[in-house]
Amino acid sequence: MQAGSQEHHNDDAAAPSHQLGKSRELHLRALERALRRRGAILAAVGFAAERFLGAHDWEVSIRDVLDRLGNAAEASRVDLLELRRDPEKGVQAELRYEWMSPTAPAIAAVKRPLVSDADLTRWRDVLARGESIHGSTRSLPASERDALALHEIRALAALPVCESDQCWGALRFFHCVDEEGWSGLEVEALRVAADALGAALSRRRADEALHRSEERFRQLSALTTEGIIIHNYGAIEDANPSLARMFGYELSDVVGRSVLDFVPEPGDRELVMRNMLADYEKPYEIVAVRQDGSRMAIEVIGHSTVYQGRSVRVATVRDITERKEMEARAHQLLREQAARAAAEVAEQRAAFLAEASRVLGTSFDYHTTLEQLPRLAVPSLADYCIVDMVVEGGEGYVRVGVAHRDPEKEQLLREEMNFAPGVALTKHPVGSVLRKGKSVLMSDIPDDLIRASATSPAHLDLLIKVAPRSLISVPLTTAGKVAGVLSLVSSESHRRYDSDDLALAEELARRAALAVENARLFEEAQRATKSRDEILAVVVHDLRNPLNTISMSCSLLLDSPPPESAGQPRKALQIIRRASDRMNRLVQDLLDVQRVEGGRMAIDPRPESLGATVRDALELLRPLADANGLELALDAPDELPRAMVDSVRIQQVLSNLVGNAIKFTPRGGRITVRLQATESQLEVAVIDTGPGIPANVLPHIFGRFWQADRHDTRGIGLGLAIAKGLVEAHGGHIWVESRVNEGSTFYFTVPRAKD
Repeated sequence: MQAGSQEHHNDDAAAPSHQLGKSRELHLRALERALRRRGAILAAVGFAAERFLGAHDWEVSIRDVLDRLGNAAEASRVDLLELRRDPEKGVQAELRYEWMSPTAPAIAAVKRPLVSDADLTRWRDVLARGESIHGSTRSLPASERDALALHEIRALAALPVCESDQCWGALRFFHCVDEEGWSGLEVEALRVAADALGAALSRRRADEALHRSEERFRQLSALTTEGIIIHNYGAIEDANPSLARMFGYELSDVVGRSVLDFVPEPGDRELVMRNMLADYEKPYEIVAVRQDGSRMAIEVIGHSTVYQGRSVRVATVRDITERKEMEARAHQLLREQAARAAAEVAEQRAAFLAEASRVLGTSFDYHTTLEQLPRLAVPSLADYCIVDMVVEGGEGYVRVGVAHRDPEKEQLLREEMNFAPGVALTKHPVGSVLRKGKSVLMSDIPDDLIRASATSPAHLDLLIKVAPRSLISVPLTTAGKVAGVLSLVSSESHRRYDSDDLALAEELARRAALAVENARLFEEAQRATKSRDEILAVVVHDLRNPLNTISMSCSLLLDSPPPESAGQPRKALQIIRRASDRMNRLVQDLLDVQRVEGGRMAIDPRPESLGATVRDALELLRPLADANGLELALDAPDELPRAMVDSVRIQQVLSNLVGNAIKFTPRGGRITVRLQATESQLEVAVIDTGPGIPANVLPHIFGRFWQADRHDTRGIGLGLAIAKGLVEAHGGHIWVESRVNEGSTFYFTVPRAKD
């Protein structure tokens, strides 16, 4: 018993010792397992580093790494979770990658969130602090514990994955069998794995960014039309295909050469070198040469940078030849447009001056011309225009013409019509022009000059109302003296006069002065003509009666029976009668000229045979033609329509025309009178083979008292003027065609008689 009792006592004493040994054994086994798993995890981390640092596919590598980590940690499930904080939606989770152990329960693979969004916010806050979440799920908040229990998860380890010191997400390990999970040693190893993944992610992001950057650069370099050169201060180390295409080379033919090989002009080469040495970084333009020798304009922008650890220059080259050509065309177009604009302005000014000449020439009245002048300038050249003339004798000035675009202000200007005698006009532009005879141009009129120009308070008030802003005053010069001033003023339109406007105003003034001078000369000519006509009228009246007496006396003596010894006296009487007849014809011509000019030429047109009228006139003139050794012929059709004429007057016209032809055609010549009919008229042509008439004489030939040779005593220059008056009195037209040494042809027309 005792023995038995002793044996029983020994068994009770050995039990605690046995339990302690067993606990130590379990602890050692757990430690061995932890060390083994830690080693396996670190080995998996080494594998991960090798995969991530090598040129391996990321997707394949990350799955292989998770597989290695999962097996090494003896986990049921491993995943890589990205956690993003959205300002509106809170923390958003996205499962990037996961690994499932073949021995994991099926429920662990169900695709649904392991924890709620609210719990994820706590997880991210913990992980962002660099802390991990690990251990049995019993230690977790109830909501998280219950959610994980649905997937039969008993333990977990969530470790922060940081990218560039920012919490990117979590590397999570789940265990569905072992409730204790992973020891501190294992968690530290898992943290190393998480750090390795964070570093791999950072490197991947950097590699991807670099790859995208390089790809963008490669694509841009390949696709851009701009050339890119990397050179070591002239020696080309690299370039893009666009530059090679731009210059017509293969890329391999460009690399290794000097940039100066493509710059032919010495001045441009010097500019390139200067800019390279000065690290110039602004655009500049030069001329480059292609492989085929053709030139192109390029724009270069260079800057310094580091390439493969060395300081180099990078330059972009852009072909601007087309732009330069377009700019040249644009400049040419602008020049052409400016030339067209100038031509249009010149044409407008020429048209204006032509119209001014026409208007100024419509009247030979001095006052009418000066009154019309301001109207020509307003409003095309000025807002208002004034013409001031010197009073005869030089005492004062009178305003003879005013025009303003505003009728009310024109009336104000008319009220100040004259400058009183003795007014000096010292500061007034008109006074300056009158004294010096030179034009005045004021692009801008200062206010103090307006006040200084006023000759009285009323004049100053007027100037303030019309508000001159720019002015041109030019002299009106006649017979070498300043007779007046034309002033163009801009006010409301705010136009500023320039030298071109001054030239136009001076030309207008010159033409106006010429028109004034012509009007003055015309008035003088009219007075002289009137005096002459009055004298002629007296002379004709006083000569006619004595001539008639002489002619009648000679006729009576010649009609009386001559005495036997009166041969010589009768011859003298015949001479006296011929002279008196000639004098009578001259008197009659003078009377006819007066009737023509006064519109009192009387004709009695009747339906007549023009052929018979012409034949009768030629028969009277034939003896004179024969006496001068000339052939006188008629060229007329057998049948001609009847003409509405005064036969006596038409014979007078023919007598003057044929008489002139006989007078100027040399002996042996021919004079032909030709008749022909037109639709409404009959035409008569007197054709001679004389010396012809100079072109400068033709415009004056039908003028009265006009002779080409002032020393010619065979007439007084009335025959053609009378012929013209008689033809026009019939409603016809007379003209001449002639060339020197080719004869002359005088034409006139008369109306046909109505059937």
